[in-house]
Amino acid sequence: MFPTANIDFRLNNGHCIHSPECQRFSKEVVYQKFVIGRYLGVGQIANDQCPSALIPVKNLTYDHYLMKVKKINKGRTLRTAQIADKQDYYCKPFVREQFIPDIVEIHFSKEIRSGGPLTGYYKKSVEEMGGAPSAPHKLSLPSCPNHYEMMWGIFKPIPGYQQGSVVTNEKLLAYICLERIGNLAYYALIIGHGDYLNDGIMYRLHFAVMEWICNAGNPYSQGLDYIMYAGYYHENPGLMFWRKLTGFEAAYLVTDQSDFNP
Repeated sequence: MFPTANIDFRLNNGHCIHSPECQRFSKEVVYQKFVIGRYLGVGQIANDQCPSALIPVKNLTYDHYLMKVKKINKGRTLRTAQIADKQDYYCKPFVREQFIPDIVEIHFSKEIRSGGPLTGYYKKSVEEMGGAPSAPHKLSLPSCPNHYEMMWGIFKPIPGYQQGSVVTNEKLLAYICLERIGNLAYYALIIGHGDYLNDGIMYRLHFAVMEWICNAGNPYSQGLDYIMYAGYYHENPGLMFWRKLTGFEAAYLVTDQSDFNP
């Protein structure tokens, strides 16, 4: 039996700005992505509920997280991430609309991923994704620190490089869509360019996100207890192994908030 992780959506407490968008966003995540009864139990673990892959982050420092990872597979994960550092790649939040051509290139860079052939969202063209940018997009931080979506990417510096008619001087190699509702944040999307995977870009990007989350002075990680990356079990052993190497463990998500009953 796996441990239980109590999820508090923090719609009426903590540092939530109490906007209608917070309520809408939280319910959209719960009903459309977590699926009550499949990944989330209300009041108790549901029958046939799937365990989720979690990293407990409450009071976790980045140094302690790295120490934990070093003990897994003799530190291979960190050494792989360091390949990206030697290539001068760097990680940061970004505006999705600014890098749509790169995002589409990432999607089409491999026909088969750990989850199987790409479908749906991952098969959209640049035009279907909203088109290439014609003007720069300025990054703005979320208005609510408890309920948000944030895009994180790893970049390669390339002087003069463009997205549409906008000179970015950098190429997006991989991205993570991080979404937070209350004391839980999760990877809604995570994917990298097939030509750069051997450079350790996915590990480097994950560690950058973890370093940001573990920063005690970060207002967007205050009160955060868990990081989630989908269900713990997966038909592809490669994905399960990747999560094991980065410290994800199995747990059942349960909430006491009856507002989310179906």
